Order: sequence, then structure tokens, then C-alpha cells
Amino acid sequence: MDFTATLLLTCLGVAAVFLMPFWLSRGSTDPAITSLVGPILGANDQAAIHDSDTSLIPMPDHLRTKDEMVTWLIQELPRLTSGQHKHGQ
Repeated sequence: MDFTATLLLTCLGVAAVFLMPFWLSRGSTDPAITSLVGPILGANDQAAIHDSDTSLIPMPDHLRTKDEMVTWLIQELPRLTSGQHKHGQ
């Protein structure tokens, strides 16, 4: 019985030694955004996007439900993007 308990405690100790670095490293990681592109935080950022010369097509504000948004993405967005390609050429 003593041998079994000793063996079990030894196995638990070895497992703890291997798992401890993973547990400790979780607390020290910085959840900061590492992207080179800054996040869109407010109305000024939205205005800067709309004023830029990109091909961003904003989703209309009147879409509220997921179904409305999916319908717009499937039906209207392809028409808008095909119009951009025709005008760009």
C-alpha cells in the first residue's frame, strides 16, 4: 500500500512539474492587440474610413437582425461590388 501511494504521489508531482510552466505563463501573457492596424473605436474612425479612397462598402444601418444582414450580403452586396468593378475599369 505504501508503494502504491508513493508511486501515485510521484506521478502527480512529475505531472505538476510539467504543467506548472503552462499554468504560470497564462497569467503573464499580455492580451494587447498586436495588429499593425488600429482598432475602430469611435465615430472619428468611422468617418476616416468613409473618407478614404478604399473600396469599403458599409453595411446599411437599417439592418438589425442576422437574417436581414445575411440577405443583404447575399443579394445586394454582389450587385454593389460588380458595379465597382465595372466603374473601375
